[in-house]
Amino acid sequence: MSGRILAAGLALLLLPLCAAKAQAQTGANVLVVYNDAVPGSLRIAERYAERRQVPAEQRLGVTTVTTDEITRPDFERQIQAPIANWLNHHQAHDRILYIVLIKGMPLRIAGTIGRSGTMASVDSELTLLYRRMTGAFVPPAGSLENPYFLASGTVEGAARFSHATADIYLVTRLDGFTVEDVLGLIDRASAPVKEGRILLDQRAGLADVPNGWLAAAAKALEAAGFADRVTFNSTSRAIDHEGAVLGYYSWGSNDPALTARRPDLTFVPGAIAGMFLSSDARTFIEPPASWKPGGFQGSAVFFAGSPQSLTGDMIRAGVTGVSGQVAEPYLDSSVRPDILFPAYLSGLNLAE
Repeated sequence: MSGRILAAGLALLLLPLCAAKAQAQTGANVLVVYNDAVPGSLRIAERYAERRQVPAEQRLGVTTVTTDEITRPDFERQIQAPIANWLNHHQAHDRILYIVLIKGMPLRIAGTIGRSGTMASVDSELTLLYRRMTGAFVPPAGSLENPYFLASGTVEGAARFSHATADIYLVTRLDGFTVEDVLGLIDRASAPVKEGRILLDQRAGLADVPNGWLAAAAKALEAAGFADRVTFNSTSRAIDHEGAVLGYYSWGSNDPALTARRPDLTFVPGAIAGMFLSSDARTFIEPPASWKPGGFQGSAVFFAGSPQSLTGDMIRAGVTGVSGQVAEPYLDSSVRPDILFPAYLSGLNLAE
């Protein structure tokens, strides 16, 4: 709901927290997909399926590459086709609403870059499988509008996700540096709390659209009655040393004030987060302990092709759900904090 389907789109992690509004959606609406070729992938799938009461027959193992990137032909043959075959065999094309990818599944489909490029996140490309299975033509290049994007609407008018109004799947993944990191995600999502603070950290001195979204998020949360739970920071100092954090959004390493790999914050179970970065989910290979994110002035601080902060560090810090970019999303594909946090606090689940 808080983004667009773009060629270099999002990799949303985890499908947690079905609150009161979500009771009509159950594990029967979830397909869990893991990589047979990766040790630990099945273990994670089983833990998640057990906690979310996903039927055993809705755990699908595929055999695919173990790298972050996959070619489009291999994606179509090794990932998309087995999922489509499973949906057809089980007559589950409409029943399945959510596809959850497990650690070990590739992150990115190789291709050309730019707004008209063919590079894509595996997650975003799989959202379009529903549309493809209806026989509709889906071009591989460029961006496509997300039919579930809330846009200028209000959270009060937001509908629960269904195929009646959106011809896509909602795709999330369970990932992290290690299997234990991912199991920790599942455990935190199994016992979420509803209380906690929302931290919105602007990059000081920058008149840019994301800073406006952060300010709009603070206003929207205040209007919804959550003013006493919001910290909105526009100073040159980063938000740090805070506890009981339920939501966090910042510029990550794009903010000169944020020099550590992860903020010194204590997140409650169920906490969600995001950062305005181009490639924080570029890899879930863990960097050396000595590595620190930084600017693009020199390649000495690069890891996996970029100096930017990593989503895996946010998960290690205790976040339960986080959005990450596998490649440049451009601003119109960024998760909008002014939509994300009001929707989440209203009871919609993270995938929505």
